[in-house]
Amino acid sequence: MNLDLKWNDAVAAFGDFMSPREKAAGWPAHMRLFLAALMQRLLEDELLDKRERNQAALKKSLFDAVNDGSLPTHKTDLPDKPPIYFVAPQDFAEWLHAQDEPPSMYVTNWFKASGVVWPPVVRGRGAAPATTGVQAAAGADTQPLQRWRAQENAILEKIKELGYIPECLPAHKHGKSGVKAEIRKASATSIL
Repeated sequence: MNLDLKWNDAVAAFGDFMSPREKAAGWPAHMRLFLAALMQRLLEDELLDKRERNQAALKKSLFDAVNDGSLPTHKTDLPDKPPIYFVAPQDFAEWLHAQDEPPSMYVTNWFKASGVVWPPVVRGRGAAPATTGVQAAAGADTQPLQRWRAQENAILEKIKELGYIPECLPAHKHGKSGVKAEIRKASATSIL
């Protein structure tokens, strides 16, 4: 859980748009795209109609970027409901940077809680993998990634490989093996 004063400020400002589970979880590893848009363009000083136009323009641009593939997202498909898109902080930072849009105070706090630096370390196509925001912020002469962090990252990647979104795992059903068992089985050949 990543709960702090800045998260509580975000809940105070956007709590009407969050589920109780989201409020209790703290800064997410992947945020709902709709919520990220609200946090980016909450312009309290502006007139209501101008604020709504600014938020609508950002939401349209975000969904256009999702549709053209320039903003990577994870999507949940629930029966009889529209899809819900989730965005990682690094991907959102890169997209904002490409738009020459500085992050809002709330989005900056999400980036800091997630270890993403601003301006972001942009990953190039065909290039070697970029360092994470945490590694870039710490500098080149720092200690290597801690074992527990590497294990955590490997588990999260395995969850994604199996088609799950880490923040939206299905509830465990009694008498049946769940996602945790599936991850263990899939990771049996690798050392975590």
